[in-house]
Amino acid sequence: SRNDVPLTTGPEECVGHALAKFHPDRAALSDLLMGLARRETLRNFQTALRPRRGRVKEVLVDANAFWENGKVIHTRWFIRDITRRKQLEREVLAISERERRAFSRELHDSLGQQLSGIAYLSNVVRDRLGEQGSAEASEVARICKLLKQAIEETRRVSRGLSPVRPEPEGL
Repeated sequence: SRNDVPLTTGPEECVGHALAKFHPDRAALSDLLMGLARRETLRNFQTALRPRRGRVKEVLVDANAFWENGKVIHTRWFIRDITRRKQLEREVLAISERERRAFSRELHDSLGQQLSGIAYLSNVVRDRLGEQGSAEASEVARICKLLKQAIEETRRVSRGLSPVRPEPEGL
């Protein structure tokens, strides 16, 4: 991807320094080194690195080791900075979440309210027709039942899109 940029660190910044110095996540470093110890070639191993100067970078690592007589002679590492790509992914997810919540509110507050108003008016018409002994009262009662189901479905979908999260001293 165009957002994958090689980390530009000179050899003087890396050679002779322990990997742990650059790796804030010890478990991920352990996984990475265990893979090399099993003589695996690592491809697109996602982790984080801290350059000597600067902030932690999210990176993809490709690495392998050259073995001779059961010993590692040297390792080769290709590290791509994907910090910007990961930041953009988080932004896209945040936008998607906001849009989903907005749609949920609109569904509940707009369509839900309109259906409730129509249901109320339908109940009034059903009751009036029933008082008059009209045969259409049963048909309007059926409409009222369908509207009630539509309101319940709208609420269910709205809650599914934006469930209420429990908060201290709140809902």
